[in-house]
Amino acid sequence: MNERSQKAYPSYIERVNDFIDSVEIRRALDSEDLEAIYRLRYDAYRRENFIPANPEKKCIDELDESDNHFDFGFYLGSRLLSAMRIHIVTKEQPQCATMLAFPELVGPWLEQGKILIDPSRFVTDLECSILYPELPLVMMKLPIMAAEYFKADHGVFTVRAEHVRFYKRVFRSKPMSEFRKFPYVDFEVVLMRTDTDNPDENIFNRYPFFRSHYVEQRALFNRPDPSKNPDLKLV
Repeated sequence: MNERSQKAYPSYIERVNDFIDSVEIRRALDSEDLEAIYRLRYDAYRRENFIPANPEKKCIDELDESDNHFDFGFYLGSRLLSAMRIHIVTKEQPQCATMLAFPELVGPWLEQGKILIDPSRFVTDLECSILYPELPLVMMKLPIMAAEYFKADHGVFTVRAEHVRFYKRVFRSKPMSEFRKFPYVDFEVVLMRTDTDNPDENIFNRYPFFRSHYVEQRALFNRPDPSKNPDLKLV
């Protein structure tokens, strides 16, 4: 293949690298952003009949009220492409999706003092999923940033059968359970775990676009100190 052809047909890694620079990861801090994310969840799950219809056309659960979670949207300009929820899980704050589905497995890790990153509610606008096939890999940068920022021991995931190979390939994740029904939605999941100190092939060598700076991480995950601004509502 000559140089001109190489430029005309960039590799998958090059396409993701180019696209990821165009996508803004924005933490949902106001009701308008949250409402858009809840509606996107609803649309994504309804098109596969994973949840029943409701008149509000929003998808919310009890974990959206927990103090240890963050909601994020992925934007191209003003367009919401996709969304994700991340829980920072500790013994003191155990609320998370994997704890709901696999308490007998996750609980002992927390008793050992482990810090877990639990991303859930991965949803994508249907048209955007077709237009931007690189989007799933772009979204995976966020849990990696969270794991670095919070110095997590493990990333844990509730994974549908059709996505298991993706997590094995990208994160070197290992299945830790049998499949079981997941609360709130009509599908089964397996618990998968990634050890952040795994000496196996470095994820940043395979996917260099996952690298991030501490300043970038802090901008997404730092919670303001309410004692310095008592009128500030933490989300």
